[in-house]
Amino acid sequence: MKEKNATPGKKKTDRTRDKLFAAAKRLFAQKGYDGVTVDEICQAAGLSKNVFYACFSSKHDLIVGQIREIDEEQMKIFEALPPEASCVERLLKFAEFQANYVRQCGMEIFRTLYHEELAPRAKRRYLTDETRPLYIKTRELAERGQACGELREDVDSREIASLLVTGLRGVTLDWIFSDGKGDLAQSSVRMVSQLIEGFRKKRESDE
Repeated sequence: MKEKNATPGKKKTDRTRDKLFAAAKRLFAQKGYDGVTVDEICQAAGLSKNVFYACFSSKHDLIVGQIREIDEEQMKIFEALPPEASCVERLLKFAEFQANYVRQCGMEIFRTLYHEELAPRAKRRYLTDETRPLYIKTRELAERGQACGELREDVDSREIASLLVTGLRGVTLDWIFSDGKGDLAQSSVRMVSQLIEGFRKKRESDE
């Protein structure tokens, strides 16, 4: 989902980036990340290398760039949740959204991204970047939950966010290792639900 009020130039750039990503995604699935060149991606997309490098600096940047865009779009969808939804409900829905976007990108893309970001040559790791929209939104939800009395205040919101995101990443890795067997969304929601139980603020009647 792209911005409705985007300029014609922005829309054209978005279409170009999407075309390159779609071509790369097909090729990665067929030949693996290391077996695909930028030339092959451009040929499959029907675009020149100059166009590729105007959009991305490398194959890795192509993957991260597309995932970043999906991250941002997921945040917009998430904001459309009913205002009366509790913070815990929002966190659980958030876990479901993340699982859906992993499936949207495709297993091969995430397998490739994990492989690349674990490599010693990686200059910047997007998945663990705390400025990533995923981290920011999770931290905001944790802070909101603390402010409204749903979550404990003796645990830093950044720690809550970090544990939740790390947990989601672990569930995703297990899903990839099992070649996509099982319901990723269900597993993600279950894991987040169990973690949240440890962060819930105890009521006096529970003590």
